[in-house]
Amino acid sequence: MANLILKSFKCVEETDEIGSDSPYFVIFHGNPTNPTAAKVRRIRKQAWDTTVDSGETVQANSLAADGVSTSSIVLVAFMEEDNDPDFSSGDLTSIENNMRTFFTAFSASGTTPANKLTAQMTLEFIKALIPRIENDDLCGIAPLKITTTSGLLPLLQFTGDGGMYRVQFRTE
Repeated sequence: MANLILKSFKCVEETDEIGSDSPYFVIFHGNPTNPTAAKVRRIRKQAWDTTVDSGETVQANSLAADGVSTSSIVLVAFMEEDNDPDFSSGDLTSIENNMRTFFTAFSASGTTPANKLTAQMTLEFIKALIPRIENDDLCGIAPLKITTTSGLLPLLQFTGDGGMYRVQFRTE
């Protein structure tokens, strides 16, 4: 088992919002071998509020999840904040509880292929996030394949609200 770290993200192009961007991430992590331990975590730093511009790379180095393995299902939602973040700690707890319930049910048989489980959980993640969004922008959700428990993972790209970001995670 390893820690999943949000290493960095690059703003290729800012979103269409007025002023600099305020990006943050909401991450789901579940492991089919222990589905009741599924977690949702938000990664947001005050230093990113209205400070991220086109061409800028931010070295985040933030813990995204612990206990990840190559069988883990990880979903990354990329958000652009307007005013204050839309997700309170209570919202995040509700999202986590919903996601854990569905993940436990979907992975109960132990035979669901990873790609099908990822697709099912992506749909549930969207359904959990959308009703709680008031003015922030959901710029995309992407599955993150855990290909190693020590090193860089495949680069994710998010395009939405007129902007484009490349996001790098690593495991350690």
